Parts: sequence; structure tokens; C-alpha cells
Amino acid sequence: MLLQSVGHAFTLQPIILIALSNSDPTRKAAFAAYIQIMRLGGAEIGVALTGTWLRVLEQVHSNFIGQHVESGSVDVTNVLGKLGNYFASHGASIAQARALGSLAAVVQHKANVLAYIDGFRLCFWLAILALLVVSLMTRAPPGPFTPAPFGLAKAVLCKCGVTVS
Repeated sequence: MLLQSVGHAFTLQPIILIALSNSDPTRKAAFAAYIQIMRLGGAEIGVALTGTWLRVLEQVHSNFIGQHVESGSVDVTNVLGKLGNYFASHGASIAQARALGSLAAVVQHKANVLAYIDGFRLCFWLAILALLVVSLMTRAPPGPFTPAPFGLAKAVLCKCGVTVS
């Protein structure tokens, strides 16, 4: 929530100001509706895309890890034996099933961690791309929200021959 609130403050507010300064004043109601769509819809779309990204990557990583968990492999047999011995005190008849379930849970946990790592990598590269796009932006044209210099800055500009209105 903290990241989302900071993100809204640094991205959505400037977008709203730019849109407001370049909009038709007779369409205030439509503009207010568009602001709500951007504010609420943007967060929902982001959550949906992130959830889908993590779910799909968790399945991909689970598949990749599962390809290395071969039935009859020495390592897998040893792990299942140790887990089976641990669960035997809780009931010998279901010990092997619980051991297999625990091994599957470990694989799923590791796949989930890898999916989150990939999600953070995606966020990093998207942030780098956004910084590159912002660095290519030019100065905004003067508009109704352009700040006017005052005080010392105004005196310096007037002394240099720049007209300040």
C-alpha cells in the first residue's frame, strides 16, 4: 500500500494536472469520470496482470523443477524415505502419501519463490524503461499551471533582460 500511494503521488497527480491544463473546461464532469477510471482501473489492471504473471511463472517454474524430480532417483528416494520415517509416527499407512505431499509442497514453494524473483526482475526492467522514456521528454509548453518566478529568481531574470509576466 505504501508503494502504491507513493506511485500514485508521483505518477497520477502529474498526469491529472497535465490533462486538466489541456482539457476543455466545458467537459468537467467527463474529466472527473476519467480521473476515477484512471485511479481505480489502473490499480485493478495492475493487480490482475501481476497476479496472472506470478501464477503463470509459478506453474512454469514448478514444471521445470518437477522435471528434475524423477521417480526412482536416488535423491528423491532418500528424501521420500526421510519424510516417510518422520510421518510414520503419525500413522504408517499414510506416511508415504504425506511424504509425497510434502515433497510436492516444497517444489511448489521453491517455484513460488522463483516466480516472485522474476516478478521483481520484471518490475526493475519496467522501471528502467520508464526512466529512459522520462529522460527523453522535453519541456512542457507554458500553460495555466506554469509557475511564475518570484523574489530573487524574478530579480535575477529581470536583471538579465528576460521579461517576466
